[in-house]
Amino acid sequence: MRLIPALASLLLVALAAPGLAQNIQTQGNQSSVIDVGDSITLNYANMTSEEKAAFVKQVGNTLLEATGKKGGSVVGPGADQQVGQAVTAIAQGAREGDRRLQKAMSLLAIGDVEQATPLLQAFADEKTVSISGDRKEAGTAYRSLGAIVGLRDPKKALQAYAKAAELDPDDMESLYWAGYLELDHGDLGSAESRLRQVLARTPGQDQYQYWSQVRLGDIAMRRGDLAASLASYQAALPIAKRLAKAGPGNAELPPVQPAEIEKVGPEPRPEQFIAQSTHFPLFARKSYKGFSRAEALAIAKQEWRLFGQPVYDDPPHAGSDPEENHNLDRSPGAWERIGEYWWLGQDADRRESMWTGMHDESGQEIEDGHDDDYAWSAAFISYVMRTAGAGARFPYAPSHYVYIDTAKDMKLGRTSGWSLLAERVDAYAPVPGDLICFWRGSKPLTYEELPARRFAAHCDLVVSLEREQISVIGGNVHHAVTMKHVPVTMDGRLAASENGVLDRRYPWFVVLHVLYDR
Repeated sequence: MRLIPALASLLLVALAAPGLAQNIQTQGNQSSVIDVGDSITLNYANMTSEEKAAFVKQVGNTLLEATGKKGGSVVGPGADQQVGQAVTAIAQGAREGDRRLQKAMSLLAIGDVEQATPLLQAFADEKTVSISGDRKEAGTAYRSLGAIVGLRDPKKALQAYAKAAELDPDDMESLYWAGYLELDHGDLGSAESRLRQVLARTPGQDQYQYWSQVRLGDIAMRRGDLAASLASYQAALPIAKRLAKAGPGNAELPPVQPAEIEKVGPEPRPEQFIAQSTHFPLFARKSYKGFSRAEALAIAKQEWRLFGQPVYDDPPHAGSDPEENHNLDRSPGAWERIGEYWWLGQDADRRESMWTGMHDESGQEIEDGHDDDYAWSAAFISYVMRTAGAGARFPYAPSHYVYIDTAKDMKLGRTSGWSLLAERVDAYAPVPGDLICFWRGSKPLTYEELPARRFAAHCDLVVSLEREQISVIGGNVHHAVTMKHVPVTMDGRLAASENGVLDRRYPWFVVLHVLYDR
């Protein structure tokens, strides 16, 4: 277990048997010294406020990292703050002498949510039984339980947050999180009721107003009410701008889901944007048959045939980008087709939507040597997903990293509504319709480091499985829609271990599992 160097003076070595010691020591003033495992105890009561904040952050990060590595689901955006508040409340209770909270604190400090949960549950239940005391105190106990148990079991988290909101009607945090989790479980009516209560009771509180509007937009989207969904997302936009402007702590607000994504490009801007439906044909806005794997594969293969069915299985030239070669994309018929990828693959208010294979948004021909500034591989993937019926569930973008990061956030439970999940190359075998991605440039990137802002990458669509290899199709590979063959293990994985990718030509580091309707 890692401990913050700044707290070294507060650590006491406990002469305990191996394993998790349970002895809670006290000093002359009876302040608690909390055992945090690995034969180490921590004098929480005697910390300064800065040291307490650092300790809480350390434990919170330990919990999020431990549950993330084991596939646990964070309850939603802002979960790190919720966990931090829960750790603070639990540490305070442990300092005051409750042995269950002392033991729970020890377990949480080493990332053991599973064993800590029944202790927190027992503490919260006892507070409820003795409700003649302080209902708010009982509500706080359940809110802390919800934040911690939500790292492993969202269903139990929902029960805890609902109980907290019942005990303390003024607890807007629990009311919001109960609504958020009900939305996640499909109980749209109850979720809407809770979120509208939060909206009505928190005027001027931008965090509550922003997230409530976003989730109400998600509810309307699930019901197919696009007008109501759009209205909620539009209401959230000016709030998001205020939050981003108010301080750096709000700068990392995730995009409004699911109809908006981060703007990217040569001049990145922090604003969000909404797809303008009149920009796209009806079949691409409202899929007639749902988001279809068969359609995605057929569209990709059709575009490959249009470019002459090129296959590129050679290693990329030393020191060169596999997307740099002769300018097939400027040939008659090809540059117009690439213009359709940009037009249909990007949202209408993006300048990239007006690009072609050889022109910028003003219709000027792209100068030689500047093709990298107009690379269209992510536009091709976006085009395939849009025309295959993904609707508002795919984060269309001119850069691959946008949907790679979104897929990892989906995997971590930090966002919802998108139809893709990030998977490890050594743990998941891609199937036709999935995307496989490698990082580009001089700085290596790993799955663990995702999400990572603004990195160079390339993704290909898996179109078929063969014995110990898969066939993939990607855009702007040697300036064409091109097929590659990628070696895989006997059971179809790109790697036998995290660092053991079989294909030595490209640094594949993540698989995006696409969640088609059929």
